Amino acid sequence: MLISISPFSLLKFRIAISLSILNLAFLPFGTFSQETAHRFKIVGERRGPVISGIPDETEVEYDLNSPDHLFVSKFNREGLIQSKSRAKFYGKRFELTNMLSYSLKKQIISDGFHINYREDGSVLNELVFGEDILKQETSYYPDGKKQLLISGDGKTLEGDYKIWYPDGQIYFSGNYRGNLKDGEFLEFDTIGTQIRKGIYLEGKLISGEAVVQDVIHEKPEVPAKYINGNAEFDDYLKMRSADVNGFEKVTKEKWVDLKLIVDKTGKISNVEVVTILSPEELDLLNAVLNEMPEYVPATVENIPVNSLIFLNLILSKEGLRRNIKDQFFIDPEEKPIFPGGKEALLEYLISNIKYPIEAAEKGIQGKVLVTFIVNEDGSLTEIKVLWGVDMYLDAEAVRVVRNMPKWIPGKKDGKPAKGAYTVPINFILE
Repeated sequence: MLISISPFSLLKFRIAISLSILNLAFLPFGTFSQETAHRFKIVGERRGPVISGIPDETEVEYDLNSPDHLFVSKFNREGLIQSKSRAKFYGKRFELTNMLSYSLKKQIISDGFHINYREDGSVLNELVFGEDILKQETSYYPDGKKQLLISGDGKTLEGDYKIWYPDGQIYFSGNYRGNLKDGEFLEFDTIGTQIRKGIYLEGKLISGEAVVQDVIHEKPEVPAKYINGNAEFDDYLKMRSADVNGFEKVTKEKWVDLKLIVDKTGKISNVEVVTILSPEELDLLNAVLNEMPEYVPATVENIPVNSLIFLNLILSKEGLRRNIKDQFFIDPEEKPIFPGGKEALLEYLISNIKYPIEAAEKGIQGKVLVTFIVNEDGSLTEIKVLWGVDMYLDAEAVRVVRNMPKWIPGKKDGKPAKGAYTVPINFILE
């Protein structure tokens, strides 16, 4: 079992800050003919660099079929399209340079489709919004065939739920109402033969047999657990650490956040390291965990399923151990929120980041990842650089995070709980 670093696993959205907003030079774009009488007017350039610098350009055009809608497309540095979406605009004059302001003030909202593209130009997924509320998401295989259809707002399943095999054959279909199975659920094999059928009412199976989708469940009914309990897992970590050379060279304790996939047989099929580790630290982690015993698999409707679990360990000169004393949740049921939401967080960063002169003079730029713990009372502690670029940029990123107001804490089992959070801050010189 090889463990690899995935530093962006915790990030639920990405924030990039460019601090030369006032000096943005927008690129010229062609003229549009306005065939429909719109309630607003697009003024200024129609295509140019976005404030964050990622993706590099945004293009706006009228929706010729609606008087109060427009299309927004985003492109990367190579000019390849990354996304295209339909939005509703409530103002009278639309200027591309004011895009962030419109978004923060809810003057522009998602209303219609939003398509994300792969680098090769194929469609990754298509989301459908109604008045800024997600209604449905359809994911696609690289060849354009449907892979997954989910109805709901991202938190609550509401409507059709379907999964397809790569060849286009339906694998799973059903309907949800208020996050509960409701109606007929079917499962098919690769040649289209029905192998299971169950009828549900308000989440309860009333006839047939349980039909459970073969996916990775983040919140199974019964979570996976170490086969002999936490005490034996602690003994395993202690024993394996004693057999591994190299821990004596560790000079400072470090939290190590892991995301594990436990398959339906209880085997660990994948491990992602959320924390940034050095090659030497990663070798130590591999040496201890590569022979980890099996888990008791998670279950849904009494059926074993693949599931995602989180571990927080401490790496020290004594070895690896579970973080029991200061437990927090990498992915609590309700995640920590900056007051006002992600738009307010973005606005706070833009308003407070000051590009260090020392770094600017040397042309230094890049992304700094800052990680911290949001405590039960919303205060921030354990603020540290997870991935640095330069001592001046790192210090500025930490300063801005340290000065943040209290957050709304995450929740576990309905109660405030400590939660880890990572904010990426991208320093770009335009």
